[in-house]
Amino acid sequence: MNGRSPVAAAGALVRHTGVVAAVLAGAAPNPDGKMRAYATMALASVHGQLARIYEDAGASKNDGALWRMLGAAPMVGRNDVAAEVFTLSGAQPLTDRPRAQDLGSLGMWSANRDYPCPTEPSVRPDCSSAPDQTMDLAFSQLFAAFGP
Repeated sequence: MNGRSPVAAAGALVRHTGVVAAVLAGAAPNPDGKMRAYATMALASVHGQLARIYEDAGASKNDGALWRMLGAAPMVGRNDVAAEVFTLSGAQPLTDRPRAQDLGSLGMWSANRDYPCPTEPSVRPDCSSAPDQTMDLAFSQLFAAFGP
């Protein structure tokens, strides 16, 4: 952004926003194995944009308040890029973030995928294909521990 943020110029302030963390074929350069890094970069980028919006509006917020305005929604399990599988162990760092970087919300795309797949791993709308998911709703249980 160059100059004053258009959001602040319009007199609007963002109260909460989210980042969907998924790797879609062709959407990211060399995405294999980089989903966590790209999600972290996206969250940091949106955090910086929120800081700028609030500074431009003369209503600065501290880092903790800005992090709590952010949410993350990873695509659990196998993504469109075969090498990208968002596993339960890969989700753990989101729930273990330092208190100074508490996210305001943590969800998933999509809850329909929070089941182990009964067959060969593939991208499916009804299961995750995460190799470490052995029980139904395992991501939901992990994310519930994140709670307020």
